[in-house]
Order: sequence, then structure tokens, then C-alpha cells
Amino acid sequence: MFMLSKANSFSKSVLLAVAMFFSATTIAQTSVHWNDSLRTPAKKFQRFTEQKWQQTSLAKANDLKWLTQARFGLFVHLGVSSVKGVELGWGKETRKLPDQYKGPVPDSVYDNLYKEFKLENFNPREFVQTAKKAGAKYIVIITKHHDGFHMWNTKYSDYNIMKTPYGKDYLKAFSDAVHDAGLKLGFYYSQRDWYHPDYEPVDTVTVNKLKRSNRKWVAMGDTVHISDKHKRYQTYMYNQITELLTNYGKVDMLWFDAAWWGGMFTEEMWNAETIYKQARKLQPHILINNRASIPGDYDTPEQHIGDFQNSRPWETCMTITNSWAWRSDVKPKSAKACVAILASTAGGDGNLLLNVGPKSDGTLEPAEIQVLAEVGAWLKVNGQSIYGTRGGVYYPSKKLTATFNGNKLFLHLLAIDTSILSLPAINNRTVLKSYFLKNGKNVDVKTVANKYEIELPAMLPDAINTVLVLEFDKTLDGVPTIKTGFTGIEKGNPKTHDLK
Repeated sequence: MFMLSKANSFSKSVLLAVAMFFSATTIAQTSVHWNDSLRTPAKKFQRFTEQKWQQTSLAKANDLKWLTQARFGLFVHLGVSSVKGVELGWGKETRKLPDQYKGPVPDSVYDNLYKEFKLENFNPREFVQTAKKAGAKYIVIITKHHDGFHMWNTKYSDYNIMKTPYGKDYLKAFSDAVHDAGLKLGFYYSQRDWYHPDYEPVDTVTVNKLKRSNRKWVAMGDTVHISDKHKRYQTYMYNQITELLTNYGKVDMLWFDAAWWGGMFTEEMWNAETIYKQARKLQPHILINNRASIPGDYDTPEQHIGDFQNSRPWETCMTITNSWAWRSDVKPKSAKACVAILASTAGGDGNLLLNVGPKSDGTLEPAEIQVLAEVGAWLKVNGQSIYGTRGGVYYPSKKLTATFNGNKLFLHLLAIDTSILSLPAINNRTVLKSYFLKNGKNVDVKTVANKYEIELPAMLPDAINTVLVLEFDKTLDGVPTIKTGFTGIEKGNPKTHDLK
């Protein structure tokens, strides 16, 4: 329990954390319609014509239901970089165009880290139970990152897990554990590969064209030359995707990671439509993200909470520390901060894919396990305010976010520091009951001048995130999303982005 106060340190810390993630400018990827001029800049939003939306490969609506109901997944970034404690992929010195700059570890060192990659304490079933106790409903596993190292027994490259001291198929063991636990399974596969000799999405023809145009990236509508060399890489990638979706049982998600981002990667570089169609042929119910420069099934904001959007599924991927892979110099976010982020994504009608980075022995830092356990304990009590809900009927803000299911509205009091909470009333709805989810204690709600005046006690019942439930006489489905007046992410356009 904690006391309401303008000087309340908890409210201030959560407010700061949520504000930081709302205002982040990290490159992300959201697929929008061509005439959607509200969604800018280009590094965050890729526009597609109506013809493309009609012709592209998309999942069926029924196959998307589990994702929007799950709301919370765990991302696992593990690879050879953990031996050195540097970022996965990005720790490698060489980055091939259109990626630029250099990583800290020379190729001669990085490309041989697999010889020290032991995973001696990796217990996949124990790992999956940690995720399950945290309340995660699905797990996305790194199969290959930009460094080109394969975490499975692939027949298309010798640079793989079987050549390490571990000497076993990590992906097979992990996938089997996920299946046995009844969770959904996702595979991350980076199209980028700074190790493969044929990887050349931007060849000399394209480079020279950009130089002549005095530009750094390709522009919408540009024709990108695909060299014979890179065509061989496309075949290699196609074969690997086929292998992944054939040998590891049911795969529910495929997570690519080389998208438009304002002109870096194009559909032609990956032969994306062909890859997506092959994936759906092999796994008919699979969901595929939007990071191959075609619309994809769901959007993927990165390291920040996405905009309110209930017309198309989205999933924020965010690190539990400030690094994707394990590093010795980073600490995890608090459980309070993680729950605030989860509540804010759900309130925006999206998912949270929370990332952890195991050590090279295959285990998580104890501090991260503790945070995950605390998040799971909160969800055990408050899960109905997250799982199976929709975002709304109020837009998310830094101080408050809301979810609903049927006639129940869940108000997440992220950083409320006043004794009276005032919210716009919902038209044609009557509040029947109001209570805290933590303890069931009734809360007084008055309707005055088209506003709800909610009297909060001096001590809120949940130190992590208090959820206030309002039960109405009618379902909240179809209610237009309402602005609260709080500062934050209240910038949605109901006419453009709300479901009808």
C-alpha cells in the first residue's frame, strides 16, 4: 500500500518511467494506409497503397485472436555475444550496408566466440516456467541475429550451435519446453547477416545511384538492384525459413527484423511476399510481423509504448534492462515500471513483448528473475485487467490508462496523486459497481456535470499498480475513445484509428 501525495516518490518514478517510454524516438515500425498523413515520420511509419493492402499476404482474423488476448510475451535474446557481454549482433565490428558504423569487437574475435559458448546451465523447462510464472503467454526465441550465428542445427551453414561446446540443438530443446508448457511459440529471424558472404542487399549499382542523387537511403518508389550474389542469399534465407517452420513443431509467430525505417530496406531485398506465402503454407495459422517492408499482420514499436491503435494489432518490444543481450553493467527495471509499461500497452490496445538477455551459461540474472516473479504475482491478482481486454475507453496517458472487457472498465492508476479522480462520463452508460481489484473494497463514484468524481482513499491498496473497476449496465464495446485531459499519449484520431 502507498499514500497519495503530490510528493509521492513512487508516483513520480512511475510517471518518469512511463513518460520516457511514451516520448521515445527510437526507430519503430508501423504499417499504415497511403492516405494516412497523420502518422509520421517515415522512420516509424511505412505507408502502403490500398492495392498493396489488398494483395499482400495477411493472417486471417481468427488467427489473430490469441495474440490480442494474450497481451504479454517474453522475448529471449541469447547468442554468442553473451560470452563478451556485448549487444547481440551489434557487438560485431563489421556491419554491411545499409547498416553503418562499427561494433566494438573485431570480427576475428566475435566470429570465434562460439568456441566459448557453453550454455552449461541452460535448463529450457526451468526457463519456460520462469516465463510462465511471470504471466507471459508466449515466448519469442532468437534463431539468428544480424551476426549470422544460428541457434539451431541448420544444414545450410556450419556457423551454428552444433559447433559450440554446448553441442546440442538449443532451439529444439527450447521449443519443446514451450510447447509442453502450453505457451505460444515465436521465432525471431533476422534477414540481415553480416557473416554470410552473399549478403548484399545494397550492391554497388544501388550505392552509386544513391551517391548520384546525393542521398543516403532509397526513396519510396525507387527500384533497387538485386545482384546475383544477393539472389543466392535470398535462396539461402528461403531455405532456412522453410527449415525452421518444418522441423520444430507448431510455430505461432515469425519475427523478422529488417524493415523500411525511412529507406533502409525494401520488400525486394527479401523477396518478402514469397517468404510470407511459404511460411503460411508450412504453418497455416502463423502470424508474421511487419519488418520485411510489407504490411505484415501486426506492428512492432521498439523501446517505446506505441500510439493508441485499435484498428490493427501491435506489439511493443522493450528490454527489461537497457540492453537486448546480457551485459554485466546493466540492471533491470523495477516490477512497478514493467507493470506500468504493460498496462500502458494494453491501454493502447497493444501487447508487450518484454525482453530478457540470458548469460552465456544459459541462465538469467537473479535480479531479472525476481522482477519477473513480481510482475507475475501482480498479474495473478490483476490479470483480468490485462488478458483478453481491449484498450480504452479512455486514451492512455502518463498518469492513467484504461482497459475494458464487456461491461467492466479497468482504470490503472499509474501515477495518480490526488484524492479526487475526475474523468469524463461515458454517454448512455450507468455505473452499477465500483471497487478495487486488489481487495474488492467499494469506491464511491458520483456523476456530476457529465463527469465521474471518484473519491480515492489516502492509501491505495496496490503498491505496484492499483486497478479500479467500474461495472456498467451495458457493454463498453463500440464506445468512442475519450480523452481524459491528462498529459501523455492522448493523440489518437478516433475517426481514423478506432474500430467501428
